[in-house]
Amino acid sequence: MGELRVYLHELEQASVGLATGFQGFVGKLSGLAGRLSIILRMAADPEYPFYEIGSGLALNVCALIREFIVPNASEFYRSTEEMTDGESLRKIASWVLTSKEKSVTSRDLTRHVRHLRNLPLIEIQKRVSPLVAGGWLEPMAQGPDNRAWTVKDTVVAQFERRRQIEEKRKAALAQLMGSPRKPQ
Repeated sequence: MGELRVYLHELEQASVGLATGFQGFVGKLSGLAGRLSIILRMAADPEYPFYEIGSGLALNVCALIREFIVPNASEFYRSTEEMTDGESLRKIASWVLTSKEKSVTSRDLTRHVRHLRNLPLIEIQKRVSPLVAGGWLEPMAQGPDNRAWTVKDTVVAQFERRRQIEEKRKAALAQLMGSPRKPQ
């Protein structure tokens, strides 16, 4: 259970910006693990003292949370998320910084920024337009058919520290949300 609490704490810290509400949900899972342990202990044998919870049951609760509840909750929060313009822009900017690309295309954006998937070109242009206005990106072509933007070198230099922070956060989140670590 101690290892589960460490995992949940790390996941909570790394899940900033993943999906609205998910971080708060993860923060409650440690308490849920204790309650689940008691409920499952009592369900197995109501006459047995509930305060004696064996390591096997604790490992099963940890597996339930890590391998079922967390992945399903992540997908649930992502699928029900309604993003504000600021959240959308922050996610696009995060990808632009961490991709280290000198130019980005609408295809790059739809492949790597989840909430842009399946959007028409005009919607992608609308979502990217604040970055153009802010001097982050420059359209490679004029007009409504533009599908590519150049990333300004000044942005890369100015936000280098932020890029490093975002890369570390994304790497930690990928590790934590990836294949579950087995108890040692």
